[in-house]
Amino acid sequence: WDVSRMCILPQGTELLYRPGDESTGYPLLRCDNVYMLPGVPRFCRQQLELVGQLLTERSVPYPLHSRQVKSSLLEPFLAEAVACAALKFRDSVEFGSYPYFLAEGDVSPADIKTIVTVEGHDLALVDTATQFLLSSIPPQAVLSVENHSTLPTQ
Repeated sequence: WDVSRMCILPQGTELLYRPGDESTGYPLLRCDNVYMLPGVPRFCRQQLELVGQLLTERSVPYPLHSRQVKSSLLEPFLAEAVACAALKFRDSVEFGSYPYFLAEGDVSPADIKTIVTVEGHDLALVDTATQFLLSSIPPQAVLSVENHSTLPTQ
């Protein structure tokens, strides 16, 4: 049984196996940092375990600092401020913007409409980027800024 004949793979794809499964197991396919998982749930579960091991081995051994800016503005009204901040800090800090939706029966905590995250490995840059973002948002629209440092990377 020749696994390589099962499909045509993109150039540079690696066939990865769980230890001991080289001859009988289903391979995990990796092309750069993209993992291709099988569609069969049983095989997918097995490969997710392997992906978890591989990501743990490759993870960065230093902390990820995170800030959450909770705003009463809807996401479209924050888009320009987030885009400007993301452009200015594009090489060192990551930004995320998430509309806040309540689950049925939840009570709205202080009218939060959007949560913007600011994340990076350099605490000073995360704080500088957060302040830059805040300078572009009307102060009355900022409900809170939460410090979620230090998120583990493993």
